[in-house]
Amino acid sequence: MKTPIREKRYGLNRLFRAICILAATLAVLFPAKASEPPAPVRGTFIQLNRELAERDGSWWDGLFERISAAGFEEVIVQYLADGIGEESEDYLPALEKIFPAAEARGLELVLGLEHDPGWWVEITAPEKVLRDYLLLRAARHLRLQERILELYGDREAWTGSYIPDEIDDLSWRDPGRRSLLRDYLDLLAGRLREADPGRPVSVSAFFRGRTEPEIFARTLYELAGESCDLILAQDGQGGGDPEPAVLPLYYRALADNLPERSRARPAAVVEVFEETTVPGEEFSARPADPAAAAERLETASNYFSEIYIFSFAAYADPERGGEAAVLYDFLRELQAGNVE
Repeated sequence: MKTPIREKRYGLNRLFRAICILAATLAVLFPAKASEPPAPVRGTFIQLNRELAERDGSWWDGLFERISAAGFEEVIVQYLADGIGEESEDYLPALEKIFPAAEARGLELVLGLEHDPGWWVEITAPEKVLRDYLLLRAARHLRLQERILELYGDREAWTGSYIPDEIDDLSWRDPGRRSLLRDYLDLLAGRLREADPGRPVSVSAFFRGRTEPEIFARTLYELAGESCDLILAQDGQGGGDPEPAVLPLYYRALADNLPERSRARPAAVVEVFEETTVPGEEFSARPADPAAAAERLETASNYFSEIYIFSFAAYADPERGGEAAVLYDFLRELQAGNVE
């Protein structure tokens, strides 16, 4: 997931919007389980870039100390390679600093594979081209895994692998294309586990209100339910897409349509930022207000037993001061059970 985790936005038509808002109101009144305080957050994403990868060991020590002090147990390192070809960034050396910092605090690390910024363009190609692209994509992920295993395969803090190829609610409606992605995930996740049997495989998904919730949920489980161990459903609330009133519809659909024999279990990724991007300029955001973060976390906790945030280092690290420090204090109190 790049910041933020999304591609083009598509609005709901007026009729579907009205139906969704009515149904979402009912979902809020009758959630999947009784309303409770927000479930503790299991972990956070860290989105590596060149700046973070070049930070020294003491910086990583401090970051992981604050993550641990906030009560988190797991860190998903977004990806360890970014881009393809000559402009690709290789962040693998950063693990020399990340592993000691995590191990000293008993934190678990899920390591992301290769991010391709061209993913959203490539998956629109004709089926024959898409098939070849996905096969090459799998080969690149597996080569990266081979390097990680060679260097860090015996590190107990490494507890899983993350596929950074996100599944959206628009691109896989066609049965032929859906079959290609399913085959890709079956092949890739199977090979990842074959080379590294003890570590589960996770993947992310998101929705923008472009496909009916139950159809999206069934499609998602068809695509990844048999291959992956964890499906991370992003809430999109950093940019308000989908609309907050619609969010429970998708959460409920994911909770209610989980196949009995699914390998994968669903979890939520709650965005703890507010987008402030000016049209025509690069993405920008600020930390979410604690009240907004609390609402998002409580909504997610009605449907999921595992919750992650996106992301601590960017928006909730108290070293950033100001709003980030305020958000950190809230999350720390939440994790300690001091927030009603």
